[in-house]
Amino acid sequence: MKFVYFIRHARSHANQQNLLIGRQGAHELNDIGLRQAVCLGERLKDQGVRVLRTSPLRRAVQTAGILADTAGCAVPTVDEDLIERDFGPFDGMDRPTLLRARSELDLDNQDPTGYFPPGLEGVEPIREVQERMTRAWHTAVASVPENESVGLVSHAGTLKALLYAALGIDESHPRAFKIFQASYVKCKVPEEGRLTVHEIWVNPVQ
Repeated sequence: MKFVYFIRHARSHANQQNLLIGRQGAHELNDIGLRQAVCLGERLKDQGVRVLRTSPLRRAVQTAGILADTAGCAVPTVDEDLIERDFGPFDGMDRPTLLRARSELDLDNQDPTGYFPPGLEGVEPIREVQERMTRAWHTAVASVPENESVGLVSHAGTLKALLYAALGIDESHPRAFKIFQASYVKCKVPEEGRLTVHEIWVNPVQ
């Protein structure tokens, strides 16, 4: 039996400012994020995770490096498929600006950072996110022997999209699933191509 840990990166300065951050900018972890990453690394060490793959974005690479050092993993492998969703013109908006922009487009604000309808110009379609994230975990699982685990360091938007697909939840359903910073969803791979949620762990450093 194999397990895959879907990990959200630790808190960055932009997260602290309550910005919607996608692919723009080399956002660094703040002091809380650094502590979160060490705490998560200790947890992963206890869980026996020794292989890590990461999004190429700075906040994820920084998180993965701390996890590797703390948990005793090899140098993390960068996987472009794990990059955050492209939020297009919404990238970098603070919450008030985002709410106004969505209202002007007559979009629901129950989950303003999570739901973007198909066909919205500049925003990566949810199906494309789900396809590349599925490819990412398939590649990761294939890279480790039976009875070993792998951790994938990615982002809120991509992890939510993947888990919505795996659990059969429609994207328009508000706040059905949340992964906190430097926290994970541990999934079993009971058979090739399938995931089942085994554990949701929330980092106590918040």
